[in-house]
Amino acid sequence: MTEAATATGDEQVGEEASGAFSMKPLMFETFVCSMAMMSFVALAGPIARVLGLEPWQVGGAMTASGIVWMIMARFWGGLSDRRGARRLTA
Repeated sequence: MTEAATATGDEQVGEEASGAFSMKPLMFETFVCSMAMMSFVALAGPIARVLGLEPWQVGGAMTASGIVWMIMARFWGGLSDRRGARRLTA
């Protein structure tokens, strides 16, 4: 291969990598979701009082959601490995 052909091939790979997929929207979405989860923990107590829930009910709901998240992570991870993360998030 000549140097010109190699340079053209490298440029095409670089263009595909930078133009095809950007991590910035994914990073922003992850940031927003993390902030939402953390703010829910802080707001769960006042929301529970407004709804008339007992503290153990709120704790049970948070525990159940954490357990379901932990169990389903293995399923979604396997599915992502088989089909590709891009296909699952699109």
